[in-house]
Amino acid sequence: MAESIAVQLQQLKRSLAGLEGQRALLGEAVIEPALAALRAQIAALEMQAPAASLSDERRLITILFTDIRGFTAFCEEKDPGLVVDLLNDYMGDMVSIIHTWHGHVNKFIGDGILAVFCDDDPGAKRGDHAIRATQCALEMVTLPGDFKTGAGLHSGPVVIGNVGSAEKMEFTVLGDTVNLASRLESMNKEHKTKLLLSESTRELLENQVQVEYLGSVTIRGKTLPMKIYTAATLIESKNQNMTAADSTPAVLTEER
Repeated sequence: MAESIAVQLQQLKRSLAGLEGQRALLGEAVIEPALAALRAQIAALEMQAPAASLSDERRLITILFTDIRGFTAFCEEKDPGLVVDLLNDYMGDMVSIIHTWHGHVNKFIGDGILAVFCDDDPGAKRGDHAIRATQCALEMVTLPGDFKTGAGLHSGPVVIGNVGSAEKMEFTVLGDTVNLASRLESMNKEHKTKLLLSESTRELLENQVQVEYLGSVTIRGKTLPMKIYTAATLIESKNQNMTAADSTPAVLTEER
């Protein structure tokens, strides 16, 4: 019974997180009634079996972290109201892409997003979470708009469950896999890339996405270096842009 309630709670809290991610897209009038209904169902289940809300399970999944490049500098030059409007539009676009690839948003962290891809996602095929997450990240980092997006991907075991107290619980993912995905995302600036993924994610791609090896990096707190990769299409696009820039003829002005 407790196990069944725990499963229902996890499903409801995933739905809650997904709806929160669509707030900017659907608007308060649509979102709030739906959220209220879900919160009521969650509260009722937690009252039936409080211990179930503290349950957890371990799974192999792919974590996607994204962040806006240069967001702090961007905010310094703009009206705060305009920044909020642009950010809401951006988040709506990002969440829509995540849902297209059958992932779900676990949480927003400032201007960043933590998204989860696993075998239980609606429309998923067993073991395809890394492929979907990588395709999703590619679409996110190449989407034209006001912001430039960086992404990090890592696949591995996590604990999925509810963390908090009796007064407030949060459905989340925990573990080294989450931390490494975040580290990879932050390395994009150093490597002048838009997307970085780990060896464990690359091994799950089954040649569905072509990648380029960038080298090995040392991760703080880790004994062994980590191999990092990026999508081959991003390398090709970068090279084409550089070639086009190099081939542009210089315009000379005659001194008078």
